[in-house]
Amino acid sequence: MTPFSLEPGRYDELVRIRRDIHRHPELAFAERRTAAIVRQDLAGLGLDPICGVAGTGVVAVLDTGRAGRTVGLRVDMDALPMTETADVPFKSEVTGAAHTCGHDVHCAIGLGAASLLCKRRDTLRGRFKFLFQPAEETLEGARAMIEAGALEAPAVDVLLGCHNSPQLDTGRIGYRHGASMASSSAFVIDVRGAAGHAAHPRSGVDALQALPMLLAGLNAIRAKEVAADQPLILSVGRIQGGRARNVICDAVTLEGTCRTLDDTVRGEVEAALRRLAQGTATATRTQVDVQWHTLAPALINDRDTLDRTLRAIERCLGADALVELDAPSMGGEDFAWYRQRVPVAHLRIGSRGAGRSTQLHQSDYFCDERAIETGALALASAAAELAAS
Repeated sequence: MTPFSLEPGRYDELVRIRRDIHRHPELAFAERRTAAIVRQDLAGLGLDPICGVAGTGVVAVLDTGRAGRTVGLRVDMDALPMTETADVPFKSEVTGAAHTCGHDVHCAIGLGAASLLCKRRDTLRGRFKFLFQPAEETLEGARAMIEAGALEAPAVDVLLGCHNSPQLDTGRIGYRHGASMASSSAFVIDVRGAAGHAAHPRSGVDALQALPMLLAGLNAIRAKEVAADQPLILSVGRIQGGRARNVICDAVTLEGTCRTLDDTVRGEVEAALRRLAQGTATATRTQVDVQWHTLAPALINDRDTLDRTLRAIERCLGADALVELDAPSMGGEDFAWYRQRVPVAHLRIGSRGAGRSTQLHQSDYFCDERAIETGALALASAAAELAAS
């Protein structure tokens, strides 16, 4: 197969689309303007996009009419609730919303891949299903798309996804076999005591007594409950409690996250946390309740799917474009929900420009637009390869 190439005029159009979306960022499940831009561009490629999937998602299918598999390409669209400080001429015009994770670039990558595949529809096999998903930042969109039937009619056989990466130079494609990103779970621990006068502490039950036991116990879970070779991050990011300095505290709430690369370990941590809560309640005469929400499972790449993806990218971009990542990310990605239904492969698209040092989710985040072309070529090449058999 002749390698894909993106025409200069199309690249310029994708940059224009990216900057338009960047100027008008929309938060989770509110991506209406973004979805309209996506729909219009897909329709211009001769596709018949379906809007309103999972609220604001967009789905379109390219059917070549020839035997082959159905390959899905998932693209996230939402912005973050932040104020942008990057000095760019297309800076966010929306107060309290910004594309500081680069999902605007992802939209352009997805549309670029769609145009490359549409242009070759007469020579390709199978079907290509483009899933433009809302609400990745809240880790809710993937499940909503699945529940809305985005993987059905036609049924997706394999799914590709990507994310821009400021840790990689533009033009490089990062990958990792097996676990690529961590599961993400949120927990809330509510401690209930009884208020009383501070001069008469026996008149109440001090909920604050539970606090040091819970914090020490969380550290003990890492040290004593989980194998040393299993990555685990347990963090408490918020503690709230008390009414006044002279009132025995009757309620404390702790909120935190758990990140691990193994879904079994995640279950073990949850069980240990519930035992800790029960023991703390007995020791302090309080009531301790735990709420646990799995926001995303671990993202585990299917080996065969990833290997075939890498071979296709190597043929298009060259072996030097591929970078095997040293370690998985402990960040969460709701793309992982799809892997419970179909084999998946997830890539990192290098987006670090020369002389730039930046990070995702920072107010001054800068994404090199040349990543659009690299990402589009990588996804189109991989999708064509996977659909052919």
